[in-house]
Amino acid sequence: KFTFVDQGMKYIFGNDWRELFDVVIVKARKPDFYNDDDIPFRPQEPSGDLPTWRQIDRFEPGGVYQEGNAYDFMKLTGWSGANVLYFGDHVFYDLANAFVNIGWRTGAVIEELEAEIKTSN
Repeated sequence: KFTFVDQGMKYIFGNDWRELFDVVIVKARKPDFYNDDDIPFRPQEPSGDLPTWRQIDRFEPGGVYQEGNAYDFMKLTGWSGANVLYFGDHVFYDLANAFVNIGWRTGAVIEELEAEIKTSN
């Protein structure tokens, strides 16, 4: 949900966190995001978790979008492969699929990793 992501990102980066990203996508429904090119992007209302049903033909700066698919993402942005840095919190559904199937670079947001790093060091 956007409200959950918004609270976490504000805590980490501050209130203007969306200015750090070109596109913000929530509720991507992975692994379908990578495999099903029939799922459209829907604009997310900034005040809550309800999407609108307006068709997307371009991403707006600072906009937040729900669902969609990787193929439309690449078509709408013109970005592909290593030109995309995808952040996720699930090693298989977010990171492995994005890297192996599409060639995107990935960044992990995994709270449990902090404890493992401290233990290893």
